[in-house]
Amino acid sequence: MPQIQISDELYQKLLVRAKEHGFESVDAYVIDLLEQEQAQPANFDEFFTLERLAEIKTAIAQVEAGESLTAQVMREHFGRNSGA
Repeated sequence: MPQIQISDELYQKLLVRAKEHGFESVDAYVIDLLEQEQAQPANFDEFFTLERLAEIKTAIAQVEAGESLTAQVMREHFGRNSGA
């Protein structure tokens, strides 16, 4: 069976948590944590705050209005400012 290595300090923290949550061992606790994490679909809702959504909408509007940077403009900018 594959094994992982963790620091003694982390092991002690996990041991406390395992006991707090009713697990008999750190192994059982970590396995449960990993199984729960794998069973849950990724949730990115916390990243999409109202402010972030407003920034995205603004960026979309700028692109649609032709105000976006092109790859050519970026190459010219970084070529000119890279000291090359």
